[in-house]
Amino acid sequence: MERKELVEMVSRRANVSMEQAELAINQTIVELVSPQLFKVPGGEVAFLDNNCNNNCKEQLALAEIERRR
Repeated sequence: MERKELVEMVSRRANVSMEQAELAINQTIVELVSPQLFKVPGGEVAFLDNNCNNNCKEQLALAEIERRR
């Protein structure tokens, strides 16, 4: 799907202007790629990354689930 088609689809489905849809898509892309661009100290990027191979993020994930309840 081309970017223009995506913007049009989001605009229609969310009933917002094309500019608002494009802004939302841009912000979503930034949120998705920022952990790879701006890594946090210690090499941890997110709950799912390739720096850990022994479930070292499991406790963080469980704590986040509990916090959201």
